[in-house]
Amino acid sequence: MNGGMPSAGLSEVQIRTLLKPHAKTAVSSLRVLQDTDSTNARLLAEPASLVGFDVLFAEAQSAGRGRQGRRWHSPKGAHLYFSIGTVYRGDLARLPPLALAVGVACAEAVEAVAQQDVQLKWPNDLYLAERKLGGILIETQSLARNVVHVVMGVGLNVHMPEDADAWIDQPWSDLRASPVEVDRNALAAECVGRVITAFGKFEAEGFPAFRADYARRDLLLDRDIDIHLHDQVQRARACGVNQTGALCIESPHDGVIRQLRAGEVSVRL
Repeated sequence: MNGGMPSAGLSEVQIRTLLKPHAKTAVSSLRVLQDTDSTNARLLAEPASLVGFDVLFAEAQSAGRGRQGRRWHSPKGAHLYFSIGTVYRGDLARLPPLALAVGVACAEAVEAVAQQDVQLKWPNDLYLAERKLGGILIETQSLARNVVHVVMGVGLNVHMPEDADAWIDQPWSDLRASPVEVDRNALAAECVGRVITAFGKFEAEGFPAFRADYARRDLLLDRDIDIHLHDQVQRARACGVNQTGALCIESPHDGVIRQLRAGEVSVRL
């Protein structure tokens, strides 16, 4: 089991060496910073690469964040915090479920490297044994009509500090209990390669190309959930994610199936 000390520091050279050939070709820049405010904010503040992907890792973030501005705790050298920036050209109405596609890609990467089965919780969380393992944050910046700078931010817990319960207010998981030793550089390279592949597939085919893989990992499917919306809590049953990436829910009052879209609500078990 991987219960020892955190793995060695992230290395640009090692990550590049471990990238699959298609990813090596696609990556325009790859950097590892010791500290930054937020990898997403840093990439959004820089000019978008019009060709390829800009990849930015940080060993620590002072202002890491998740959806709706929530703080993402980022202890130094313990986990993976990274963002991948590129340009999306096409129908912007198809873009919202990109977080779900990136979630599938990161789940596949963890499963390949850590040999652990990962669950996905709509709209942007990765879970392990029903505890939060990581999250996705997609942010965009308009460049022209139907052209946006897309930044895909990812946080994955690898080796949580022992005092984590003192500053994290929800059940969490990490990869210390994996049946194999998890090297952060190997996991970083696997994530980058799979996210790049997923982005190309998403651009060409949209979310329907990921729907089956998402459904196999859907943490909420056929479960009763709480929907927190406008300071109110509604109870419903999750019925899966549809072709557009919306979460389908069944009301216990009238049995009607309704759709929830990412960004509207927070869903908790």
